[in-house]
Amino acid sequence: MNPKAKQLCSYIFPAAGSLFVTYLYNVMDGIFVDQGIGSAALGAVNIGVPFITFAVAHAGSLNLKH
Repeated sequence: MNPKAKQLCSYIFPAAGSLFVTYLYNVMDGIFVDQGIGSAALGAVNIGVPFITFAVAHAGSLNLKH
């Protein structure tokens, strides 16, 4: 593997892993909220998902300034 591909993979895999963990958290949170509180609270959680996604994307972009 050439150095540029190796460096690209060093950025891709952590980013993909963090997105996977973030969305797994959102799915598990939705399951627990729906089971514990109800569908109205699940709707409130789902309204907040785009804001969480934006915050994660913004935090990830801060690391790109070299």
